[in-house]
Amino acid sequence: MRRPARFLPLSLPFLGLSFIVCGRPAPGQEALQISSTAIAGVRVCDPLTSVRKAFPQARDTLIGDESDSDSTPGTIVHLSEDQWILFETSSLDPTRIWRIATNSPRYRTGHGYRVGMSVDQILRRGEKLSFGYPEGYLAIDIVSENIGFQVEDSAARRFFSHVGYKEDPLRALDKNARIKLFGIGRDCRP
Repeated sequence: MRRPARFLPLSLPFLGLSFIVCGRPAPGQEALQISSTAIAGVRVCDPLTSVRKAFPQARDTLIGDESDSDSTPGTIVHLSEDQWILFETSSLDPTRIWRIATNSPRYRTGHGYRVGMSVDQILRRGEKLSFGYPEGYLAIDIVSENIGFQVEDSAARRFFSHVGYKEDPLRALDKNARIKLFGIGRDCRP
């Protein structure tokens, strides 16, 4: 079974500290919804233990290497052999969810975006994107939804090889690049 990467790209600089309060999804849709505050009905800043109520099959994990002193607790839900939702805590508060990510195309944003779509499909709908580069990763936010995503690794490598990617990131980004995961998060300190 494949395991998700270390998830350094889902640090708070990628996800931002602000969030938009979204309306409630239609009945029955919350389970497949990604908003700026929740994925699959589990909210950022909820206790990590709440994941098992929504997903009894969830497994505890560590985010980071087991030998890494900066590892933090997390919970992963394997939806299939290669699809998952990861719920991460923070070293500042290892009991509450600070970040959530999924690589599953069954979960969609309020505007209908999902893993596997191309950047061009988002741009053609008039969306504005913002770019960040935490710890060498390409992190992109859909501004209207305040939801972050990452593109496939090969597209991210091409992006960083483009001269001037910081000055004009949209020009450096391959519009055919596919979304590989969505992520949300916020600072949960009181």
